[in-house]
Amino acid sequence: METRNRCGDLLVQDEEVEMYQASLDDLWTRALSKSESMRLLGHYIDRLVD
Repeated sequence: METRNRCGDLLVQDEEVEMYQASLDDLWTRALSKSESMRLLGHYIDRLVD
């Protein structure tokens, strides 16, 4: 499991791996599509320009 910047942890216990996998699965269900992401980024870029 990578963490911010330069370090990481090796998960070896089944419970830890399952919990980490569940958190990634949750992120995938919440993620926007590519077009939705581009639209959201464009919205915030436009706000910076104005």
